[in-house]
Amino acid sequence: MSLFTDAGALHIPAVRRAKSSTSQAPATPVIATLAALLGARADVSSAVSASPISAAGIVVGKLGTAVVHPDELA
Repeated sequence: MSLFTDAGALHIPAVRRAKSSTSQAPATPVIATLAALLGARADVSSAVSASPISAAGIVVGKLGTAVVHPDELA
């Protein structure tokens, strides 16, 4: 994931995880987590840094279609 601003670029590298199922779409929890963090007034670079690591990492480890609960992100 990359964030481009006037100050430069922030690149968050992918972290390889074992995938339990092919039905997950990790982009959805990443976008939802990013939106929630921005809604909670987190700064953009922190939100961009946390979203793919936490949300995508959690959802790809679950079987079938899954959700990420707030207590899992804590």
